[in-house]
Amino acid sequence: MVLNDTNISGRLPDSIGNMRNLSRIELVDCSFYGNIPSSLTNLSRLSYLDLSFNNFTGSIPSLSKSKNLTHIILYYNNLTGPIDSTEWESLLSLLILNLEFNLFEGNIPSSLFTRPSIRELRLSNNRFSGQLKGFFNAPLQMLKTLDLSNNNIGGELPTSIWELRGLNVLSLSSNNFSGSFHINLVQQLRNLWDLDLSYNHFSIDATNTAPQDSSFPDLQDLNLASCQLTTLPRFLANQSTLFFLDLSHNYIKGDIPRWIWTLENLNHLNLSSNFFEDMETPLGNLTFPLDFIDLHSNMLRGNMPPLSSYASYFDFSSNKINAIIPDDINILNSMFFSLSKNNFLGSIPKSIYKAGYLDVLDLLHNHLNGTILDCLMMASPKVLNLQNNQLSGDIPQNISSTCDLKILDISENFLQG
Repeated sequence: MVLNDTNISGRLPDSIGNMRNLSRIELVDCSFYGNIPSSLTNLSRLSYLDLSFNNFTGSIPSLSKSKNLTHIILYYNNLTGPIDSTEWESLLSLLILNLEFNLFEGNIPSSLFTRPSIRELRLSNNRFSGQLKGFFNAPLQMLKTLDLSNNNIGGELPTSIWELRGLNVLSLSSNNFSGSFHINLVQQLRNLWDLDLSYNHFSIDATNTAPQDSSFPDLQDLNLASCQLTTLPRFLANQSTLFFLDLSHNYIKGDIPRWIWTLENLNHLNLSSNFFEDMETPLGNLTFPLDFIDLHSNMLRGNMPPLSSYASYFDFSSNKINAIIPDDINILNSMFFSLSKNNFLGSIPKSIYKAGYLDVLDLLHNHLNGTILDCLMMASPKVLNLQNNQLSGDIPQNISSTCDLKILDISENFLQG
């Protein structure tokens, strides 16, 4: 029974339990509400169940008689209560369990972690709490994806989690995990390409990792925000496949090394809210598609940070950069550009006015001078903040009728007229 993306609504009738030959139920993105009928327990031949993107409430009915179930997909509903009363150990064929974006609570049953057949375990964005009391049956485990992010799970990570050799995706962010461990443990997960440990209460030691170390997996996404890092993990210099890197909200000091600008596949770089003091600039222009650069709230000084002509987001605010904005600055594709709360000098380059996609231009609290030109208004950002500079002259008389400006702050300058 496949009724995906239809206008069917209301409650799913109990009589569905009379259709005892059903092996597949897909009711994705309809408008069903109310409880999932307990009569589903009668469907002993059921192998595939997908009720995602609905408004189902209540708990999960027992599915222990459905011995052939391989997929249980219930994400984006309003299901509640604990799940430890479900007899997960009876589902010997279960491959994928996806309960994301619901309101489940209580402990995560240890029986889920010992199912040798399971490939994907996605329980993120719920209210699960307690600790991971169970252990992973690592030698037999076929687990590829483990996502427990955005819950309230606490305690230390089970050491057996680092023995899940088949893992591709490990996401434990935004929980209450505690303790400490060395980043070298990641080396055991040879097939890993997505790691997210951000926003917990543990600390990660990244000292004594060699840049030439090839024993780490080839990562594509690495999120270690708010992990109490004190040093930049040097093994990253050898990560040629890295696409997304977030090391924000840590305690990393020193210089941003030149090698970080040579990661040819890097698209998203967030080193904000650290203690970086300077940076080694790249040799030549950035030629790879670095789209997002966030270095705000550090202690950077000296020269202008490197820019990629591909990037749509630049945030270098709240540093100590003492420089002139280059006349040939290239932000043609930028949607967000902020140099606020620095020590930039000189006038605003005319090249900024050519940024046709700019939504936010934030240059507040610098030492910029010169006049506000007509063409600045022609750039038409939605938010323009030039507060607390040394700009002078008249406000332009002829503002374009196509101007999209919604917020304009030019206070605390030397404007007249």
